[in-house]
Amino acid sequence: RLIWESRLESDQAETALKSSYTTSLDVTMEATVLRPLRWFGLLDYRQDDIPERRFDKRHFYRKTPLFDRFVSFDVKLEAAGPRR
Repeated sequence: RLIWESRLESDQAETALKSSYTTSLDVTMEATVLRPLRWFGLLDYRQDDIPERRFDKRHFYRKTPLFDRFVSFDVKLEAAGPRR
């Protein structure tokens, strides 16, 4: 299952950090969350070429079986109250 697709184009990294809020969020997400999870073997990574863009790549992340063994979320839903 694909869990993250970066919109960052490789030759836009410097410009993105200076001018695009959305793209800078992509850079931050990759640098602080996705790469460390990849280093620990919790995510698989691949990149594909973008047609007609010689130097650009699309980045794809997918969770590994280890992800479910080491990461879990304890989500509790509140009781349904009156609707407004």
